[in-house]
Amino acid sequence: MSDTLKTLLPEEELKDLASKISTNDTPLWKHWVAFVECRERFGRSTSTLKSVRSTLKKVIREKEIYSLNDLNNKRRVQEALLELKDIRGFDGSTYNTYLKNIKTYLIWLEKEGFISNVNLRNVQRFPEKIVPQIAQTPSEVRQIIGQISSRERTTLLRLRDIVFYQILVLTGARPSELEVLTLNSIKKNGAEWTLEIVGTKNKPSRRVFHLPSSVKDAITSYMLYRQKYGRNEKYLLISRRRDTAWTTKGMGQLMKDLTNELGFSVGMLKTRRFVATSLAEAGMPLERISDHLGHRRISTTKRYIEQSGVLTSKNVEILEDLIFQS
Repeated sequence: MSDTLKTLLPEEELKDLASKISTNDTPLWKHWVAFVECRERFGRSTSTLKSVRSTLKKVIREKEIYSLNDLNNKRRVQEALLELKDIRGFDGSTYNTYLKNIKTYLIWLEKEGFISNVNLRNVQRFPEKIVPQIAQTPSEVRQIIGQISSRERTTLLRLRDIVFYQILVLTGARPSELEVLTLNSIKKNGAEWTLEIVGTKNKPSRRVFHLPSSVKDAITSYMLYRQKYGRNEKYLLISRRRDTAWTTKGMGQLMKDLTNELGFSVGMLKTRRFVATSLAEAGMPLERISDHLGHRRISTTKRYIEQSGVLTSKNVEILEDLIFQS
């Protein structure tokens, strides 16, 4: 885990802020490094940690919440978040996320005995909005594959992008899972190649996928070019810089570039939903789709595909026969 995450704010800034806190109060950042190290030790999500860090920086710098007493004060935090909402113009969902991030930190402090209890558990939340689970269409996926193959890139990066999207569209893997793939993730037994994907973000599922010839050919071309330029890193998906893996941020930038080039929204989550929807339309049971995507709950898988009508189409056919065909 990056040392950057262990730095909540620059040391000089923290010294200045400490002078504004009563001697009887504890600075809210006092246990931050221990919080980060604990999450690292137990393999917790880096993305959650980044989100918690971002929220704490906001309430410190913009709402002058400096102590643990203030951070754990129900009225103080609620008013601060509502003011931020009004100033920044974000929606209720973002408000709820900020509140959740603060509670994540406080709950850890409570478990470790640094505070006696968490006072924010009953803070008012905004109603959650139902967000449409939009998937890429088969036509869009074909256009994306064609665009990636013909983009003006160095040959090495273009071949990497081809491998990346082919794996994404076949496995529905999360960006964080693709980021940590290594050359050892691919197992070869003669003509039989498999790819092992290990879940991250507290989702330690292990999925093994048999690779079709098209993906094997793409990986072979990519690895030949890597060897040509001495790119012998352990990572499967490499970045421009030597000895570094291609990051989720870089993958996201590719999606943004493709969106601009193709004129429709391209996204990794939309591609995961495409995988789920396509399997459902082919009659695959929800349990197997859930396993394919590495979901711990079938309810998550259902949300991925329910917008397509796949879950209810057979029911409608049955009712149509009973009501209208009799």
